[in-house]
Amino acid sequence: MNLPREETWARVDHPDFLFGRSIVRPNLHELADRIQKGDPAVGWEGDPRICLARYRDPDTREEWYELWRLEHDGEYRKIARLRGDLDPSNVTRRLVEHDTRRGFDVKEAVDRHNAKVEAARLAPSQEKLSAAADKLVWALKKDGAF
Repeated sequence: MNLPREETWARVDHPDFLFGRSIVRPNLHELADRIQKGDPAVGWEGDPRICLARYRDPDTREEWYELWRLEHDGEYRKIARLRGDLDPSNVTRRLVEHDTRRGFDVKEAVDRHNAKVEAARLAPSQEKLSAAADKLVWALKKDGAF
């Protein structure tokens, strides 16, 4: 399913702060530059609607970065939380991999993730059931029922 491209803007003036996060300006941070202006080495054309935001939790003092995108309806939506590796090439490569205009299927990815979570949740009870079934089979064989 190819979605129509929305109107492309050459420049977007993002606010200084967004939902309690400070916006990192391009030309001051290499990652912000590559996200908005492009990274030809990984095939990222750039998207001026995406901004890099820094957040610091006031309670824990933990800090991380987030990517927010100004969508076609004028609303900002968070598209990623970045912890640890802020290598610009890795981040822009992930943007390319998850670009719906390039065929990334969000529903399939969510379904796949949910299936893994469900399997991990059920694994302990499956082990217990398997052990109980083995004991039952052994007991039935011993009694001559099998």
